[in-house]
Formats: sequence, structure tokens, C-alpha cells
Amino acid sequence: MRDGSVPGTFTFFLTGVVTDAPVTVTFTLSGTALPYVDYTMSGGGVASSITFPPGASTATLTVLPTSAGAGGHPGTVTASLSAQAGYTLGASSSATITIVDTVPILQLSPFAGGMLLSWDSVAGKSYQVLYKDSLTDTNWTGWSTILAATGPTSTWWDALAGSSSNRFYTVEVIQW
Repeated sequence: MRDGSVPGTFTFFLTGVVTDAPVTVTFTLSGTALPYVDYTMSGGGVASSITFPPGASTATLTVLPTSAGAGGHPGTVTASLSAQAGYTLGASSSATITIVDTVPILQLSPFAGGMLLSWDSVAGKSYQVLYKDSLTDTNWTGWSTILAATGPTSTWWDALAGSSSNRFYTVEVIQW
């Protein structure tokens, strides 16, 4: 897995009559990320169906980014349910996961009323700092500034960090 990459999960829902027999639902995968190059699925390989165990109303499938990965650019994986006899598709029949590279933050320290972040970088690559003020927030907010690395370490100062009682950061590789 790439440094900082985290798995993504598709959650499938079965509504209506839940049977005592397993229900298998088929789907297709598409997107800009390449199977076996950028990701595999939990259990290895790349799936094209998911089975709900008897009596279950949800099933999950995990997308695992690979170490060879998307080369620093975001890649997408879209699962689109396929219509088959035995089940009817609902209004929402597809979902997308985005795979992005993140880098570990080496130093995080108070500085001039804000917060100073440092991370390992590669000259010529571009990075973006993202933040959220609560770990329960589902989305990260990106600063509009894209930082072009000029050496082996990059540093960025969040002058507004003092306006929040908590702030959490991540750094994404934008361009390789």
C-alpha cells in the first residue's frame, strides 16, 4: 500500500424481503484507476459480484490501493450495479471511491499564532495541505494554494490554525 493510502469501502444494501438464502449481486468496475496496478479488492483480485449472506441486508467490498499505485494523481474506482433476474436496482446504483496519495507529516508545531507543518517532498512535485476541524467531518478542506516542492523537505504555515480549538491535517501529492 502507498504511504498514507487508506482503503475505501463500497457498502451494498439489500432492501425488501431478506431471504434465508444468499443473494449475489453483480456489478462492473470502471474509473481512472487501473485494476491490479492501482488497486485490488479485499480477498485479492478484482471482484465483479458480492454475495449477501442469508438474512443480511448489507455487504461490503474494500478497495485496497497498491504500492505501485496511481503515481500521485487521484484515481477513481466506480462500482455500477448490473440488473439481473432476482433483484431490482434502486435509485442509487453506482458509487465512486477516489484513491489519492498522502504523505506523512514529519513535524507539526505552533508558530507565530498558527501551525507549521513539514513533510518529506521531492523537488518538482506538487502538494496540497488539507484540514478539518473535527475527525467526525467526512470531508477534508483543501487550501487553494498548491505547493511546488523545491527540495527534500517542504514546509507550510497555517496562519488560521489559532481560530480553531482542534485542527487535523493531511498532505496530498497532487502531481508527480
